[in-house]
Amino acid sequence: MKRFSILLAAAALLAVTVPASAENCGADDFQIGIAGYSYRNFNLDQTLNYLKELDVKYFSVKDFLLPLDATKKQMDRFKAKCAEAGVEGYILGPIYMRTTDDVDRAFAYAARYGADMFIGVPDYSLTDYVIAKVAKTGIRMAIHTHGPDTDLFPDITAVVERYGDPSRGVGCCIDLGHTFRCGRDAAADIIGYRDWIFDVHIKDVTEASKAGQTCEMGRGRMDLPAIADALKSIGYKGKVCIEFEKDGLDPQPGIRESVDYLRTMLISAMKKDQPANTLTEAEKADGWKLLWDGRTSDGWRSARYDAFPAKGWTIKDGILTVEDAGNNNEAGGAGDIITREKYSNFILTVEFKLTPGANSGIKYFVNPDINDGGESASSIGCEFQVLDDELHPDAKLGVKGNRKLASLYDLIPAPENKPLDKYGFNKATVVVRGNHVEHWLNGVRMVVYDRNTQEFNALVAYSKYRNWINFGNHKSGYILLQDHGDEVSYRNIKIKVLD
Repeated sequence: MKRFSILLAAAALLAVTVPASAENCGADDFQIGIAGYSYRNFNLDQTLNYLKELDVKYFSVKDFLLPLDATKKQMDRFKAKCAEAGVEGYILGPIYMRTTDDVDRAFAYAARYGADMFIGVPDYSLTDYVIAKVAKTGIRMAIHTHGPDTDLFPDITAVVERYGDPSRGVGCCIDLGHTFRCGRDAAADIIGYRDWIFDVHIKDVTEASKAGQTCEMGRGRMDLPAIADALKSIGYKGKVCIEFEKDGLDPQPGIRESVDYLRTMLISAMKKDQPANTLTEAEKADGWKLLWDGRTSDGWRSARYDAFPAKGWTIKDGILTVEDAGNNNEAGGAGDIITREKYSNFILTVEFKLTPGANSGIKYFVNPDINDGGESASSIGCEFQVLDDELHPDAKLGVKGNRKLASLYDLIPAPENKPLDKYGFNKATVVVRGNHVEHWLNGVRMVVYDRNTQEFNALVAYSKYRNWINFGNHKSGYILLQDHGDEVSYRNIKIKVLD
């Protein structure tokens, strides 16, 4: 019991939350924003700090942060404060309008802010007045959809029916979560009503009905990859704003998880046409290199000897596969392969594909010379576990799931809820900055820890690595792909060396 308690205490100290890595998940890629309502219980300073922590640069401004009667001078101070934080309040609203006076006030508010569009929710009786106001001021309105909880613009079809032609300057701020709650296909609505979409709010929800509730993105029932593909297909260039209605008093953990997931979905959609094992011009400019060229064994060798294995690893159609040895044994076939160079500070990305019941791993800070297990054992290093959690028995071993997928193997468990395409390709990322290390899976951070600390050494002392001196604390080491006797495939192996 004492051993178990010490292990959990050390893991808790190591598994701290840190800001998202700008180098790993940049905010400029697809203009991800946060809907202001998500921070409804926080003031402007707190909101800006939260956005900076997420490396998100855009948010929609609700009137609890900037009142509808704010003067232009007050608005200029508001915008200056946002700009100082590197954040833009890119749009106002939603603003609710029940009378013509409400409409006049909303358009005057937008005009003082210098906006050419705002998010509004006008009463149905105001349709003609709104159209005339848009024509007179030149300020467009994006009508926010509200789902099955109200008869007022539940989905985008209500906007289309009332306003008829988006070229008149009235379109839709489509809330995709509410669209799903109406029982509609959100991706189909994006494509079918592309000309009407002026702005996008997104959330994941638990079911396609009025009972559906907001949850962290990737945990609900929505087909988010299909939505990302739909946005790509229509060439959408606006903001995609997460509206997180859950956990109003402590929304940041759920928003962080949702931002990470959304970035991955959008980036994956935009890169689908990119050939495997290639670098974009932007990646080249940013210092990324291919760690595997997709065609040859250049840059890799056996962990046991100075040549690439003659059998057991195959290269075909841009995919590197360790073959099934038929024995589910650690290094039971051709053996592990390692890079020819050592690395110390880096961001490593690897796409992997499991077969049912498979086990493998991506190791770093590997020193093959300290392996005392002979020819049949895997080389030692910190490991991003690659595992079929449902079918492989190793998932039930260790402590609190620390041998499951994306965990720091036998040391720190990854969360149970993981964004995973079970038998498709998934993206593993390992970020190392000195002693600080992060594991990511499909853009969502799974594990955070610091090497060369008392807490880390305590975990090692109560693990299978306790007999290896200075385990995990070496300044540099090789990167390894593990042969555990099961068929697992790899591609798009890239690295960015950090200063």
